[in-house]
Amino acid sequence: MSIKPKEIWYTPASNTLHFEVHPGTGLSGVNKQLIEITLTPQQLQRLCAGINK
Repeated sequence: MSIKPKEIWYTPASNTLHFEVHPGTGLSGVNKQLIEITLTPQQLQRLCAGINK
């Protein structure tokens, strides 16, 4: 499944990525959804390395 979030932000204190998703963006039947993903330091490094390529 792929989603297209309206907002994405990162909270350094908890190593958490936040995705705000709205209807019609991959999650049917959802009015507004907040998805939070907590990353390990290694996962965050890999994510940043992938973005900076």
